[in-house]
Amino acid sequence: MATVPDKINDKIAFFEQRISSWSLTPTAIGLNAAQCTALASAIVNARKSYTDAQAARIAAKNATVNQTSMVRLMATLGADAIRFIRAYAESQPTQDAMDAVFQKASIDPPAPPTPAGAPDAPKMVTADPNADGTVTIKWKGSTANQTFFSIWRKIGNSTTWMQLSSVATKSFIDTTVPGGTPTATYFIRAQRNNQVSPASDEAVVNFGQALAA
Repeated sequence: MATVPDKINDKIAFFEQRISSWSLTPTAIGLNAAQCTALASAIVNARKSYTDAQAARIAAKNATVNQTSMVRLMATLGADAIRFIRAYAESQPTQDAMDAVFQKASIDPPAPPTPAGAPDAPKMVTADPNADGTVTIKWKGSTANQTFFSIWRKIGNSTTWMQLSSVATKSFIDTTVPGGTPTATYFIRAQRNNQVSPASDEAVVNFGQALAA
């Protein structure tokens, strides 16, 4: 078992607790006065160094907390300043004037917006007949970036598809099913600007008996 503790503070305290008695009669325990004087001085210096180190750790922690706070404040105010600069630049009457503001502020102008790609095909298309002979069609899809939907239908075994309508919602009621229709098949496309999605899966309505005329 070690006589002297391992931890720094405990090690200093160990010698602090003994140096006074050792110094009273050093020769009685195999020491001399010079040894005790040197050790006493070293104990004082060790305690001071330990105290200074503890204070430095606390100061460093406080400085780090303060640094984090100050950097956060700077970033917030800086971001606000950049927003004001951009808004001022964009309010200029010409492109040259706008570019001059960004150049003077040493800020890159905003990149032109990337055009949105073709929309995804609508999903989960359902078509349900109503008692009045109409059909309610519903689907899932995104309406982001002004996306709208076109509804397509074919009757019976026909291979000809007819576009019924275009809507910005995700449902449509077909009120134009011809009399005598045995089945009606529907699919949906999404469209954004001039870009059109693939066709959705088809939804089939089987009227059982031919729809009454």
